[in-house]
Amino acid sequence: MDFYEARDNSFDNILPELDGKSNIEDFFDGCNVLVTGVTGFIGNLVVEKLLRCCPGINKLYFFIRLKKNLSEKERALEVINELVFDHVRKQNPNFMDKIVVVASDCSLPNLGLGEKERKMVLDTNIVFHIAATLRFDDHYRHSFQTNVQATKDLLEIAKDMKHLKAFTYVSTAYAHVEENVLKEEFIKSKFSFEEMKILMEKFTDEQITALMPKLTGVGTTYSVMKSIAENVVQEYHRQLPIGIVRPSIVISTGAEPIDNWLKGLNGPTAMFLGVLLGIMRAICIGKEKKTDLIPADKVASAIVAATWDLPRHKPSSSQMPVYNIVSCNKSPITWEYMSSFYEQTDLNHPNLASERHLWEPFGILTENRLLYNVLNLFLHIIPGIIMDAMLKFKGQKPLLMKLYRKAYYLMDVMSIYNSKVWEFDDDNLYAIWNKMTDKDRQKFNFSLVDFDWSVYYYNYARGLKVYLLKESTDMDSMNKCYKRRKTLKVVHYATCTLLILFGVWLMKFIAATLLNCYR
Repeated sequence: MDFYEARDNSFDNILPELDGKSNIEDFFDGCNVLVTGVTGFIGNLVVEKLLRCCPGINKLYFFIRLKKNLSEKERALEVINELVFDHVRKQNPNFMDKIVVVASDCSLPNLGLGEKERKMVLDTNIVFHIAATLRFDDHYRHSFQTNVQATKDLLEIAKDMKHLKAFTYVSTAYAHVEENVLKEEFIKSKFSFEEMKILMEKFTDEQITALMPKLTGVGTTYSVMKSIAENVVQEYHRQLPIGIVRPSIVISTGAEPIDNWLKGLNGPTAMFLGVLLGIMRAICIGKEKKTDLIPADKVASAIVAATWDLPRHKPSSSQMPVYNIVSCNKSPITWEYMSSFYEQTDLNHPNLASERHLWEPFGILTENRLLYNVLNLFLHIIPGIIMDAMLKFKGQKPLLMKLYRKAYYLMDVMSIYNSKVWEFDDDNLYAIWNKMTDKDRQKFNFSLVDFDWSVYYYNYARGLKVYLLKESTDMDSMNKCYKRRKTLKVVHYATCTLLILFGVWLMKFIAATLLNCYR
C-alpha cells in the first residue's frame, strides 16, 4: 500500500514558461472579447486561458448577472478570486484592468441589457457564448428563454458589431440524442425557433410540462433546447463568422492551470462523489458501455483554438463550422475501466478517504433496471431510512432519503445517456490541431491522443476532497481520515458477515417451515 503524499490544499502545479508568441495568441492581440457564462465551470477556464495565454487582449467584457449589495467590480472579483486564476495573478497582477463588467441576465428579454450596455459592446471582435442553464430537468419555458432566446438576442447584437472576427457558440455533444452517429455538421432539430416560441406563448407551464415529452421524444430539457439553439445559430451562418463547439461530458481539469480542479457537481462528478463518501452504492449504468468524458482544460483549449479557426471558413460556404470535443476516438474509456481506476486508487491510497465518509465505499454497476431497483431498495432506501431516523433522534436534520430520491430521479432522467452509446466524428477539431504550430500546441493543447486516464484519475479523488469537500490534505488530516476509514471498513465487513449469517439462517428457517408443512 502506497500512501498518498500529503500536501497543502494547492496542487502546486508549475506550468512551463512558454516563450514567444503563437498564431492563436497573435489572433487575439488587441481584440475586445465578450464572454457569457463567466461564472460557470467552463466560463472560468476559458477566461483564465485567455488571460494567461493571450495577454495581448485589449478588453474582456464579462456578461454577468449582478447580485444585490454587490457593485460591478465586486461581482467581477467574485469570479477572478477563484483559485484557478492564481497563475494569472502572478503573471499579470493588473489583469483586472482589462475586465469590463456588463450587467446582463440570459433569463430576461434582450439579455436584460439597456441601450447603453448594448452600444458599449459593439466594439467587440470575438464572442464566446457559453452561458446556459445546465439543469436536465429545468422547466421548458425557463430553458427556452435562457438557452434559445438569449442566443438569438446575442446574435442580433453581434450583427451590429462592425469588426466581429468570430462568434463561438458552446453547445453540447448530446444536443441530438436521437441520432446514432453525431457528425461535425449542422443537424436540424425537430422544432424551429418560431414553432417553439409559439408553443411557449400559447400554453401554460403545466400544459407545456405535460405536452413537451410527447412532442420531443427522447432527450432532456437541456438537450432539446440546445438543439433548437443550434438551429438559431445556423440561421445567422451566412451573416456572421460563426461556429459551434460541442463538448461531451466535462469533468475536472487534467493538467492546467491546476490539476483536477472542479467547480460544482458537473457531469458525473456527483456520482463519483457519492461513491467516495460511501453514499452511492448502486448505479444504473452498463459497465461495459463506453462513456465520453473529457477533462475541462482540454475543452477550454479546444474552444479557444476553434475560435481562431472560424475566420478561415467563409460565411458563403454551405457548411457552418462545427467541432465535436470528444474523447471516444482518441482515448476511449468504459465505465468499468473508469471504475477500476477508482478501485485501484482507493486500494493503494486509503488515506484519501473523506472526513465525511458515511460508509466503506463500494459501487455496483448494472444496466438492468429491475436489479437496480432491488439494489436501490436494499443499499439505499432501507439504510437511508435507518440513518435518517438516527439523525432525527440526535436532533439533526435528516438528509439521506432526500439525496437518494434525487439520485433516483436523475438516474431516470439520464437513462438515455446511460443506456445508449453514440459515435462521434472529430475530424474538424483535429484538422485544427494539424494547422497549429508547436507553440500553439504547447499553449492550447486539446489533443487526447495517448491520454493516460490512469494518471488523470490518480489525482481525481484528491480533487474531490480539496475543491468540492473543502477538506485538508495535510499529514494530520489524512491520518485521521485513514483511521476513520479503517473503522468503517471493520463495521462494513462485520455488517456484511452478520447479514450473510442472517440470510443463511432465514433460508434454513423457511426451508424447515416448508418441510414441516408438507409432512
